[in-house]
Amino acid sequence: MILQQININLLYIFIVVYRTKNMTIAAEQLNITQSGVSQHIKNLEAILEVGLFDRINKKIVPTKQAKELFIKWSKIFDELELSLGEVGRGALTITGTLNIACPIEFGNSFVLPKIAQFQSKNPSLKIKIFYGHATHTQKMITEGSLDMAFFDNFDLDPEIELVPVFEETLELCASKKYLDSKKIKKSQRQDFTSFNYISYLENAPVLTQWFKHHFKGKKMNLNIAASLMDVQGVETMIMNHMGVGVLPHYRLNALGPLKKSLHIFNGPKGKLKNTISLAYLKNRQHDFAAQEMINYFTTSFAK
Repeated sequence: MILQQININLLYIFIVVYRTKNMTIAAEQLNITQSGVSQHIKNLEAILEVGLFDRINKKIVPTKQAKELFIKWSKIFDELELSLGEVGRGALTITGTLNIACPIEFGNSFVLPKIAQFQSKNPSLKIKIFYGHATHTQKMITEGSLDMAFFDNFDLDPEIELVPVFEETLELCASKKYLDSKKIKKSQRQDFTSFNYISYLENAPVLTQWFKHHFKGKKMNLNIAASLMDVQGVETMIMNHMGVGVLPHYRLNALGPLKKSLHIFNGPKGKLKNTISLAYLKNRQHDFAAQEMINYFTTSFAK
C-alpha cells in the first residue's frame, strides 16, 4: 500500500514546499537542508509515481496533481493541529489580531463570510478589515501594517507573493433605457464613442482594461461622466441610466430579474477575465495566526 510508504513527516514537508513555492524558504521553516527538502519531494514523487513540481527557471511550479494533494492533505493537517492544540491546553490556540485588506465588493461578497467562518472556530482571534484598491494597500503590506490583502490584476512590488484564489468575468453594460435615450440602433451599439461612462476609480483602469482586451492598439476617447471607489456605486449609476460601466458577472447575477433591464456588450474577443489573488509579503515571518489564515484562504477558495 502507498500509505505504508509515506510517513506524516514526508507529507508535512510537501505541504510546506507547496505553500512557500520555494525550496530555500521551506528548508528554513523546516530546519533542514535545501537538498534534504528536495530529496524528500523526489521520494514522494517516486512513491506516488507523479510529478508534483515542475522546475522552471530555478523556480518550482506545482502541478495539477500537487494542487489536488495539497487541498486534501492540508485540511487534514489543519484539523490535526487544531485537535493537538485542544489536547495541549491551548498550545496552538490562534490568537492576536490580523489586519486584512480587500476590495469592497469582493470583500463583502466572498472574503467576509470566510473570515466569519474562520473566526467562529477561533474566537480568541481579532480581525481588522481595510477596504481599498491595490494602489492604496500594497504599501501597507510592504511596510508590515497589513498581514495580507486581496488584489486583482495589478503590477505589485516584487516582494509581494501572489496566490490566485478567484477568477471573475468583467462585463461592459448599460441600462436599455439609457441606450434608448441615446437613440442608437442595436446594430450601431458597437460605436462606443457616443456614450457616457461610469468609472471604477478616477483613471478608469477597469474600463481601459476592457477596451484594451477587445480593441488592442485602438485609441478610445471615453467621456467619463463619474468616477467611484465602489462597485455597487457603479452598479447603481448604471441601473439609474447614467451611462456605461463594467461590472463583475456575479454582481449581474445578483440583480435577479432586474438583469433583464441591462444590455451586455459583447466585444470581438472572448470574455475579459480578472484574477483575484491573496497577497502577502514573501519573506515576512508570519506568526501562527497569519499563517493559518493564509492556509485557510488558499484551501477554502480552491474548493
